[in-house]
Amino acid sequence: MNPPESETPAQESARLAALRARQRNTVLILATVLMTGGVLILFVLQKVPAPLRILIGLSDFFAGLILLVLARQKFSKPGSTNP
Repeated sequence: MNPPESETPAQESARLAALRARQRNTVLILATVLMTGGVLILFVLQKVPAPLRILIGLSDFFAGLILLVLARQKFSKPGSTNP
């Protein structure tokens, strides 16, 4: 997706800001789905053997947590210090 040649710096900045916001929302939604799915696998799914259920559920949950950390690092405002 190439930007048009006649794009002004303000338009390019707005386009990039919209792209970053969309990426941030996608990552946050994916992290939430992974964490929710991991918890559901751990506590709701009873037909799967316990060791496999624990492995899959915890790996999904931790993958969601990792995505949240990466999103916080990538999409934080420059110069801000997050506690």
